[in-house]
Amino acid sequence: MPALPGAGGRVLHVTVAGPAGAVSAPRLLALREAAQWHAQLCAEPPDAAQRERWAQWHDGNADNKWAWDQLERLQRRLGSVPGKMSAAALDLAGSRAGSRRAMLRGLGGLAMLGGGLLVARQPVFSSADYQAAKGEILPLVLEDGTRLVLDSQAAVDVRFDATQRLVWLRTGNVLVETAADPARRPFRVGTLHGLATSVGTRYTVRLEARVTRVAVLEHAVLLHPARASAPARLIHAGQEAVMSEREVQAVARADPARALWAKGVLVVSDWPLGDVVAELARYRPGWLGCDPAVAGYRVSGSFPLKDSDAALAALRRTFPVEVRRRTRYWTRIVRR
Repeated sequence: MPALPGAGGRVLHVTVAGPAGAVSAPRLLALREAAQWHAQLCAEPPDAAQRERWAQWHDGNADNKWAWDQLERLQRRLGSVPGKMSAAALDLAGSRAGSRRAMLRGLGGLAMLGGGLLVARQPVFSSADYQAAKGEILPLVLEDGTRLVLDSQAAVDVRFDATQRLVWLRTGNVLVETAADPARRPFRVGTLHGLATSVGTRYTVRLEARVTRVAVLEHAVLLHPARASAPARLIHAGQEAVMSEREVQAVARADPARALWAKGVLVVSDWPLGDVVAELARYRPGWLGCDPAVAGYRVSGSFPLKDSDAALAALRRTFPVEVRRRTRYWTRIVRR
């Protein structure tokens, strides 16, 4: 019987994605149940009854054993990932001699398993490989020459191996300019909602609460939602798509000016003032808000993201609004 993970470990969220039919429906279910079991066992020390229920689940059928084994294999493949958790071996009633193995000391990032994609995500607040501070626009060059630009408070993990180049977007917005790879490994950006595989590409990926938004600036990107049975969809230059775990929901014309945040500029065309203020707030220390009475004013123009005071002054000159400050870190736009 494999060892159970010790309490206090990080909770994992697991999604399976890949070509339709790559993983059978029973195995998809087993992988999700394995992740749920791991989360429960990490949350608090299991008592004898819970250990027995886990053992009954594990031994209940071959798919459950396979799913647990995939998690163990993933741990061995990603053993160098930061944020390791202890895996104290627990005695199980009826455990078989010689059958215990170390379990999940540090999961993070993505790995290809059985033709599907097992996505194991650490919480956003844990240490990411790269993270931009609030208000920071962080340019990066990866080992293969690919260029990333992380938007304010974006966080990513980078996992390169012999078969793929993988960037896991934990939160925020990233601009990608992929480099050619002599080994011809695919370059992918993954989120909870699925994968964006580049085809010689420059594109942005933005993780939102319920969807991932992808805008293609050059060439094309193949989007594959996290649900294994969902069809992939190719998005071309000049297009923007919204992807949920179940489907690529919408494709529309992309606005290339939206990517100018990577150069420190916010460009808007007929935006509500409330939306402009909310976007500026992502780059400004403290709190910045807008009174609903003025939030509907329509705004077009460009604003410096690294100097939000200048942006607010421009808004004050243009509209009948005032900028009220209680402290350095509390600012509100109200009617004049």
